[in-house]
Amino acid sequence: MATTQATTKLWTAMEPPEIICFLHEALVKWRRERELYEAAVHSRCQESGETLATVMIPAIKAINRRRLKTFSELELKVPVDDMANEKLVTAINQIVGSMMNDQIPNVDVIMSQHLKMDLKQKDVKARVLNYFDRFDELIEEYGLSIALDEQKKTARRIFMEKRKEGETAKMKRLISESGQIEPKHVAFNQAVTMPYHTDNGTKYNVVPRRIVEAIQLVCCNVKTQRLSTPIEGKAVGGAIIICNESIRLDL
Repeated sequence: MATTQATTKLWTAMEPPEIICFLHEALVKWRRERELYEAAVHSRCQESGETLATVMIPAIKAINRRRLKTFSELELKVPVDDMANEKLVTAINQIVGSMMNDQIPNVDVIMSQHLKMDLKQKDVKARVLNYFDRFDELIEEYGLSIALDEQKKTARRIFMEKRKEGETAKMKRLISESGQIEPKHVAFNQAVTMPYHTDNGTKYNVVPRRIVEAIQLVCCNVKTQRLSTPIEGKAVGGAIIICNESIRLDL
């Protein structure tokens, strides 16, 4: 008679990040690590069936008692015995959110140095998504994750407008000098590339839908217009292409 033996999964203790000081940059790093720790605990509890209360170690338990006493009594004017986890977390969030003038990162410098679009990436949609994923990563890395989603969208729009206004000529020059764009390709709105042949005698050029969608991910102000009368075109091989919309792009 065959028997089966139940197996039990063993879980190791999950240690939270320690609060080692109250410098702004140190707290930014701590909060980012704390968020990762809490996400890992949530994932474990969903799988193991444990409760968060039994697994999650509060932030107040991740700080040296002497350091907590100094901070609570001198900074918050609260006796250390009356200090609660919620008070500590709120105070840390306030410190992270209130930067001194000399601590405010130069967003333009950060983005110009670290935010680059990989024009060698063949998958256009992946290229654009990676670009904005890196944008959000830089926001978190430099302590700007307190920004609301709407503020992040505004920051993206302003940054892209500045790039378009101030770096159009520079962008075209760098693309041609670096050789990142293949021969007989063109960059639309400084971001998306596709094969393109100039002076071919046609009045219009057909742009694939996937290219248009990729451009609109980067440039929110790019819109298509419905044609009153569809335009027919002939592709290589004789296939008929019917265009129902038009779009104006920068080369």
